[in-house]
Amino acid sequence: MNVPIPLDSPQWKIWIYDNYSEDKSAILFKEHHVMADGLGLIEIILLLTDEFKPDAIIDFRPTTWFKQMILYMISPLFILYYLVPILCKSRDKFSITNVDLSGERQVAIGKKFPLEDMKRSAKDLGVSINDLAAGALSRGFTEYLEEIGDDNKGTMTAMIPVNLRTKKVRKPSDIKLQNNFTLVLLNFMIGKSLESGSNV
Repeated sequence: MNVPIPLDSPQWKIWIYDNYSEDKSAILFKEHHVMADGLGLIEIILLLTDEFKPDAIIDFRPTTWFKQMILYMISPLFILYYLVPILCKSRDKFSITNVDLSGERQVAIGKKFPLEDMKRSAKDLGVSINDLAAGALSRGFTEYLEEIGDDNKGTMTAMIPVNLRTKKVRKPSDIKLQNNFTLVLLNFMIGKSLESGSNV
């Protein structure tokens, strides 16, 4: 994973692991970001399956052409809105973020969380799936920092990719190799509850 793909070769590689588990195999797909973003890659992999199932891609709300036009017109304001806080923000005080980047990549496979279970839990709590995921990450970061002896509290800032596609894939011809996303800042509450401000 840490070996760059030579520029004079196809900008993707595939590794197949037979018998990854008792009844499953695994495919590791590595590609240069110049080809496509994460959702674009999922769409391409969808073309390689025996049966084309567009419902396997997470759904998102379609945007009318009028809303798209308004978004394009005000996009420079959004850039300033997000750029100014980034330039003015000081570095996080947490040990896992306040370090120099090494460039080393690591991959891990964790426990599966079925999307339907997340939808049901979010509905029971009266929040969105994004809220539920952010809360779970905040709790996970809090517990991990406690384990390594970092007792700092407050907010940890992350940059989250946000999909900008306005049309969901319905047929193979809809799939395009593209990068169509933006990055937004998200503050994780570390050691504090989002609702009451108490320790979590």
